[in-house]
Amino acid sequence: IESGGGKIITIQSAQPKEEGRFRQIGLNVQMFAPTAGVQKILFALETQMPYVFIDNLSIRATAFRGYRPNPGVEPELNVQMDVSSFSSLPAAAGRSSP
Repeated sequence: IESGGGKIITIQSAQPKEEGRFRQIGLNVQMFAPTAGVQKILFALETQMPYVFIDNLSIRATAFRGYRPNPGVEPELNVQMDVSSFSSLPAAAGRSSP
C-alpha cells in the first residue's frame, strides 16, 4: 500500500475460517490514496503471489462537492476493503494426501 502511494489508517484481522482443506485468512483494511495509487495498489494485489481476494470494496472521495484542487494536486480517496487469501491445512494424522 505504501509503495503505491497510499497511507494505511487501520488494519484489523478477521477470524480465520476453515473451508475444506483450506483456511481463509482475512484482513479489513482502511487507507487513503490518490486515484493513481489506488489503481497501482489493486493491480499489485491482483498480480502478486499468493493470490488475494478483495471483497466489500468501498472507495469514497475525501473532497467535498465543488472542490477544485490546485494544479498537479490529486485529492485522496478513502478506501475500505476486505482482503483475504487461502492457505493449505496440514494433512490429518494417519491420512495420506493425494
